[in-house]
Amino acid sequence: MKEQSYEKGSLLSMTSQFLVLDIRTGASGSQPQHLTAFNNGIAFSAEDSYGNQEPWYSDGSAGGTFKLSEINSNGASSPSSFTPIGNQLFFTASDGSTGQELWVGTAAENSATLVSDVQIGSGSSLPRDLTSFNGRLYFTADDGEGRKLHSTDGQTVQVHLETLTLHSDSELTVFRNHLVFVAESSDDGRALYRWNGRSRKGIKVYDSYPDDNRNHSTIDSLTAVGNKLFFTASTYELNTELYVTKGSSRSTRLVKDINTISGGSNPTDLTAVGKNLYFSADDGIHGRNLWRTNGKPKTTTMVSDIYEGGTANVDHITNVNGELYFAASSLNNSGDPIYRELWKHDPSSGSTSLVKDIHPTSSSIQYNDTFTAVNATLIFTADDGTNGLELWKSNGTEAGTTLVEDLFPGATGSSPSEPVISGENVFFSANPGSALGGHELYAMNIADL
Repeated sequence: MKEQSYEKGSLLSMTSQFLVLDIRTGASGSQPQHLTAFNNGIAFSAEDSYGNQEPWYSDGSAGGTFKLSEINSNGASSPSSFTPIGNQLFFTASDGSTGQELWVGTAAENSATLVSDVQIGSGSSLPRDLTSFNGRLYFTADDGEGRKLHSTDGQTVQVHLETLTLHSDSELTVFRNHLVFVAESSDDGRALYRWNGRSRKGIKVYDSYPDDNRNHSTIDSLTAVGNKLFFTASTYELNTELYVTKGSSRSTRLVKDINTISGGSNPTDLTAVGKNLYFSADDGIHGRNLWRTNGKPKTTTMVSDIYEGGTANVDHITNVNGELYFAASSLNNSGDPIYRELWKHDPSSGSTSLVKDIHPTSSSIQYNDTFTAVNATLIFTADDGTNGLELWKSNGTEAGTTLVEDLFPGATGSSPSEPVISGENVFFSANPGSALGGHELYAMNIADL
């Protein structure tokens, strides 16, 4: 980043050492969103001087930060779903005449072009689930006659498996050289399918309601762990529980009926560590805690009852170099509440412990805060009650859990969001307050963490 000198101790000096570029000067800020690692930098959406949201690229320097294209000259193109494949960047946007469609660009100015107007005219095909598979981009889009599976090399678009109807939440997932997704046919309700990328038909893997094509199962959170694919699904009998498959209907089964008391356990935050899956679940007795499984019922167990007599509300589960960090509530040795704070589980030793009580009188971590792994360090947002919501780091020890930088001094905080690792930098969006105004793009060298 370009070095600049400022008066020591000024707010501007503290904020500008990390500021990449003040894209939209003034109080509003450019509001960077959808930060995505691409070409040793990031792709993101930001508002220009007119308040119009367009696609941008940054390598972490002011000179290397620029608008990829002004797609909608009369308003905002609202780009999102940035998905890199090689040196190509795919995303969705609207030019004001073709609706929300698929676009492609490179890390160069004026490089973005429309791939295809899938739903011809002003209507939007609303591409979703952009996924790299066999060197092509696969996505779902609605051509006006239903949502179908499409693919592209950036120039031409193909339609696949036309007898299946997909959804905006089809969860395209690559697993064992197949594409796995949720779809429905004219004969069946919603089910899980796999496809090898060549055949004319997809193979049904799992159907929650095989005898009722009117019912649409909720199938979510597809997560690969080695040669197993875990997912959540709902049935009449069990509500939402955890399932596992190796890619065939015969190999697909319920992992365990975790909540036999009051409906489903509703597993969330599915996270792979080695050969095991860790997740958050509620067994109806101990509240929402941290669980572990290798896919077998006997090995599906609660890791620890973090909050005896209450609910820990475990979430934000993040694998950091083989260790698990998460947010949870509990009680201290005196029986006083420890609000939502940073916890850690070490799979090798089996120990689970509070890392640090950052805000002793309230919750330091909110449900919409972010956790990001940077090598062996966790980067996260927290509020210690003094500095407001700011960026923190942790190596898993109390002493090593510290504020990275107070970008907005005082109780308000800079509200950092979407930390992304790319090249040598950690990129994020933050609002430093009156010095620059509004959310802008920030970056810091990983070596400085």
